[in-house]
Amino acid sequence: MRNDKKGAMEMSIGTIVIIVLSMSMLILGMVLVKNIFGGATDIVDSSTQQISSEIAKIYGDDKRLVIYPSVDIFDVKAGDTSAFAIRIKNLLENTAADSVVFSYSITLDDFEECGLSEGEIFSWMKGESGQGLGISSAGEHLEKILLEIPEGAPLCSFKVRVAVEQNNQPYANEQMFIRIKG
Repeated sequence: MRNDKKGAMEMSIGTIVIIVLSMSMLILGMVLVKNIFGGATDIVDSSTQQISSEIAKIYGDDKRLVIYPSVDIFDVKAGDTSAFAIRIKNLLENTAADSVVFSYSITLDDFEECGLSEGEIFSWMKGESGQGLGISSAGEHLEKILLEIPEGAPLCSFKVRVAVEQNNQPYANEQMFIRIKG
């Protein structure tokens, strides 16, 4: 009878040790995953100042309109949220913010392969137009455009065109492709 109790006690201690080691491994695994994914930075989490300084490093300060990130094809995974930024810089000399009014609009091209309407694609974007932006001489306006691509969206690409007007006159144009990946 005494041998049975000793065996049961050893089995209980063994079970407790296995549970403690398993929990430790689980916690270490979660910390590792958090560190890996936490280290990846995206424009969604970037501050306006960080984006502005990054744009200045890449392009300098002599472009009227910049789309950031500086890629021809911006890859976005279906089911994920991402963003791109638009920087408008007033390169007109001696202008006050209240005398020059800027506006921008985003239009879509080549979206037919997606099998979606323009309205459906625009419903994925937050902040797709800006009106009445007063930007003083050598000043800039930075706008983040949030992309929330739904799970199950068709894997395709489309062209985004950004047009900026200054006092209802054309000021600058840029474009990039957005590719939805699985």
